[in-house]
Amino acid sequence: MLVKCRICGLPLEAGRRRYCSPGCARGGHNAKRRRKSPARRKCRRCGGRFLPSRHGQLYCSGACRQSAYRERLRERVGRLAAFNPSVWLRDDIKKATGGLLGEAASPKHRRELDSDETAIEHARIRKELVNLGMDPRPARKAGRAVKEPRNPRSPEQA
Repeated sequence: MLVKCRICGLPLEAGRRRYCSPGCARGGHNAKRRRKSPARRKCRRCGGRFLPSRHGQLYCSGACRQSAYRERLRERVGRLAAFNPSVWLRDDIKKATGGLLGEAASPKHRRELDSDETAIEHARIRKELVNLGMDPRPARKAGRAVKEPRNPRSPEQA
């Protein structure tokens, strides 16, 4: 039976069990040593110092990671809104009424503007959800909308 060195793979001489030379023995010893724990890092979100538990960890906690994600998402949605004509239309309506929909417009005109603004807002939200890759419709099962029960039964009643 041919036994090979664990480091370089050369066949071992008679009497040797694991390594072919003292250099390979040192390499084997160093490979088994406990790695040095990483240095403290600065959190990208809150700026606090923390000891990372993973190689690529950038945030001190899940809350910081999630808030950074939400901030990036808000910036992206803001950039999308800058090029969204429905936002321009809403701004034009506000400018036309002087920014005061209540005093500047008649009740009938105010209702029409409110409904237009609501429709524009809903369309904008739907468009942003689609751009983010999410389905704007309610939860579905077998192609049909699924409604949550108003008073779900507790596990003891089921």
